[in-house]
Amino acid sequence: MDLPPGLEEYVRSSQLVLFLGAGASLESKNADGLRAPTTAQLAELIADRFLEGKYRKSNLPLVAQYAYSRAGQQAVEIYIRDIFERLEPTSAHKLIPTFSWRGIVTTNYDRLIEQSYSLCKTPSQKLFSLVNNHNHLTNEMNSND
Repeated sequence: MDLPPGLEEYVRSSQLVLFLGAGASLESKNADGLRAPTTAQLAELIADRFLEGKYRKSNLPLVAQYAYSRAGQQAVEIYIRDIFERLEPTSAHKLIPTFSWRGIVTTNYDRLIEQSYSLCKTPSQKLFSLVNNHNHLTNEMNSND
């Protein structure tokens, strides 16, 4: 891959912060070959599970709020965790530990980055996770480490 001038030096000198948004997990699959849900698909799954299919076509934050009201935040977040924890890292995820990063930031529900570091025999650096969103999912995920 050809990198823009100057960017290659930043990569080599570990000066880049890798930011991964929701799209970073879309190619991931679980052992049954099912892909990670898109935001719209996740809203539909939550609506089906907690809202009898109502609000399936609404946006995820709205569906989540309705589901929280109906079933409680912890139940909804555990359901989401259960969907995402079965995903397996892609070949692209598995490359991430082979580089040294100044930092890695992700907004994802999944733990694909952590899994990739665990699978890598010789990571370029040690991964240190800092989670700070003060919710039940965070507490639940940390208790499984």
